[in-house]
Amino acid sequence: MLLAKVIKTRLVIADVIYVKQIKLGNAGATELNESKQEDRYERAKNSIDVEQPEVRATVIYAEDIEADEVRAKQVFAQQIQYF
Repeated sequence: MLLAKVIKTRLVIADVIYVKQIKLGNAGATELNESKQEDRYERAKNSIDVEQPEVRATVIYAEDIEADEVRAKQVFAQQIQYF
């Protein structure tokens, strides 16, 4: 499990991602869900920022993710944007 305030990366690989806002170039997600449930993102409050080429975790909780590519079985996000 990874708790992060902000994740900036080229590639994110996870089974499940809970994020407040995600900006992505390409999504290889089985299921993308817009979810307004704040409690899922609260776990990431006051955690660290992660900036590296690749991020891997079974479950990710984050406030913001900016990634060129996301590979996940499920993504639950309050806001989804593509660039």
